[in-house]
Amino acid sequence: FLPHLGSISLHTYMQRGLGRRILEAADPEFKERLTDPKKGCLQRNWYQALPPGKVVQLLQSAGVETPATLDDMGVAVFWKTSRLNALDLQVRPYPGGGKGILQLKLQDKQSDATFAILCTHLSSGDTFQDEDERLNREILCQGGLVAAVEEAKNAGDAVILCMDANSHPGIRTSGESSWKVLRQCLGASVWDDFFDAEGKPKKIESGFDPPVTSNKVRGPLSAQAKKIGAHAYYLIDHIFFDSSFFELEAHAFEPKQFRSPADALEEVQPSLLNPSDHYPVIADLIFKAVGAKFCRTC
Repeated sequence: FLPHLGSISLHTYMQRGLGRRILEAADPEFKERLTDPKKGCLQRNWYQALPPGKVVQLLQSAGVETPATLDDMGVAVFWKTSRLNALDLQVRPYPGGGKGILQLKLQDKQSDATFAILCTHLSSGDTFQDEDERLNREILCQGGLVAAVEEAKNAGDAVILCMDANSHPGIRTSGESSWKVLRQCLGASVWDDFFDAEGKPKKIESGFDPPVTSNKVRGPLSAQAKKIGAHAYYLIDHIFFDSSFFELEAHAFEPKQFRSPADALEEVQPSLLNPSDHYPVIADLIFKAVGAKFCRTC
């Protein structure tokens, strides 16, 4: 499990004065970097401005004895020990800090074939500026997601990438997008029946919109005030895979599709059936080398 310190729990503590205490405890060399130049308070993504390990030290200096108690977000990999052995684990923080990649190498006990799973959760936001930040600070940067995938591929590993990208296929900045870059890097996605390599929706004869993995409306108590009342109707959760090694057999959880955003508002999430603001993405992949089926969830 790889925690992410930009959590809702941390935000709650910030509202109780933790931000002020963090600035008071910060060394002079970091204080200016952590201060919002317009508001004079702790800047929003303060934890990304610190070197690895410094966030925990600073929180402890601010009076948080166990910083792990502030974390309620992250990425994790689970596997069947009856079928798979874990050979290697790597935690790869993004250069900006705060988040990173959880990378695990697994071996099939029946065939001895190995493959690599990479999991990550990219920064939020649905504007072009937000997408640029994801591309420049987490995906295309030195030590970023593309570099990690390419390193695993160059080592001969079959790669699967599971992620909450906070980015839908159709978003565009200067011609690039998270979808376009990562699909090109790996070769295939479980959403290829619905979107082309550029992220454009394929024609669907059924009369339904392409699938979505987020269908929610933020209420008045949301920690992200600017999003209150907005309908998040996007496909932002992804499973990309190396098409040289894997092929998609089927979606184990039927993709959620609606005829329109208005229809989707009748089934906003979370719900009693799905206690999450995202729909699960579960797919059966065939490992071509051994003809074996693996189930991956994002």
